[in-house]
Amino acid sequence: MSENDEVEKRSLLESIDCGRLSEIALQTAFDSKLIPASLIAQASLNLCTKLRAELDAANAVIRMQEAELARRKGRSVGVATTAAWAGRSASPDNGMVYLNF
Repeated sequence: MSENDEVEKRSLLESIDCGRLSEIALQTAFDSKLIPASLIAQASLNLCTKLRAELDAANAVIRMQEAELARRKGRSVGVATTAAWAGRSASPDNGMVYLNF
C-alpha cells in the first residue's frame, strides 16, 4: 500500500463517527478487520457509557412512577430489582422488591 493510500485510509477512518455505531455495526467492523481494533474498542466503550446512562434514566423514571402510584393507591407496589435496591426484602420466587408506604 502506498503512502498516498495510507493517508486516504486514515482520512476515511477519521471521518467515521464510531460513537454512533450500534452493537451489530461494531461487530461487523471488528469481524471485517477494516477498522483498527483500538477505534472499535473506543466506540464500544462509548456505546456502553451511552447505554448505561439510558438505563439509569429509565430506572429513575420507573422508580418515580412507581412511587407516585404507591402514593396514589396507598398500598404496596412491586418494583423491579436494581442494584440500588439489592438486599431489600426481595421475594425469592419472583425477584421483585416490595415497598410499603
